[in-house]
Amino acid sequence: MKTTRIAIFALVILMLTASTVYFDAAYEEANEEDSDEENKMILDNDENEGLEVKRGEETELHEAAFFSLVGLAYIPVSGWMIHKKHVSRKPYVISLIGSLAMVVFYILTRTVDLLITGLQTDVGITDTVAKILQIAAIGFSGFLIYKIGKLRKN
Repeated sequence: MKTTRIAIFALVILMLTASTVYFDAAYEEANEEDSDEENKMILDNDENEGLEVKRGEETELHEAAFFSLVGLAYIPVSGWMIHKKHVSRKPYVISLIGSLAMVVFYILTRTVDLLITGLQTDVGITDTVAKILQIAAIGFSGFLIYKIGKLRKN
């Protein structure tokens, strides 16, 4: 029972830290948009260059919104875990599936030219930290799903 409690709080800390990392990523994307607007003013009035900047701005806005949503999603699930602790496996299943989806999506954006994001070539410290946190969350979530199922049988 004590290991389960420790694992729950470790998972909550991981998820809230991942949430903070995603908010930081959203902030970085918003700042990139501001710098792109400054660069846009410097560019010549060539139509093709203007279109490229506009596409980049839209992508950065979408990415900032996406990162904000992911960061926000981790918060209520973390609260649910603290509130329900050993009673329900649902928040841990949501955490496992959500974190796994984010890791898979990240791999896809780096290996496949997706319609929404295109092929992303940048791999930064924020990306790496977020993926490490999410992989750890997957492990803790799996462990807790197993332990809570075992507790229910006893």
